[in-house]
Amino acid sequence: MPDLRVALVFLHVSFVLLFVLVHGASAVIGFRLRSERDPARVAALLDASRLAVNSWVMIVSMLGFLVTGIWLGFIGGYWGKLWLWLSIATLVIVIGAMTPMGALKLRRARVAYGLETGRDKEPPPPADLALAEQELQSWNPVPIAALGGIGLLVILYLMIVKPF
Repeated sequence: MPDLRVALVFLHVSFVLLFVLVHGASAVIGFRLRSERDPARVAALLDASRLAVNSWVMIVSMLGFLVTGIWLGFIGGYWGKLWLWLSIATLVIVIGAMTPMGALKLRRARVAYGLETGRDKEPPPPADLALAEQELQSWNPVPIAALGGIGLLVILYLMIVKPF
């Protein structure tokens, strides 16, 4: 039977992988939005993106990796180590930057399509479509994906190497 630390590391990594998987689905949708302009398909992609990042899987995976990470910090005696605090700071910075770069911009497009207001059963008015088109014209998922990928690699390095 594995000890508690091994079981927690397994759960921690599993929750992180699940979190990344759900974000990966949203990232693929984000890249597809760059070239899609058919209003029905854009609406479907925006709705799928919302479902991916606002799902119970996302919430459970985030809570899971946070709880197991905190627990591991205590049983490993890592709270006094700089690498742990740098990992937490990296996570906060990445989440804090990705939210306005991605989620808020796509939310404005979803609102224009009526997906956030309960109007999703009727076609959006032309003025709203123009607003959504304006949001999507400036949409660039590359910096968001790069930030998330680099942040994940930094955290992975700090967790494995524990350099400080």
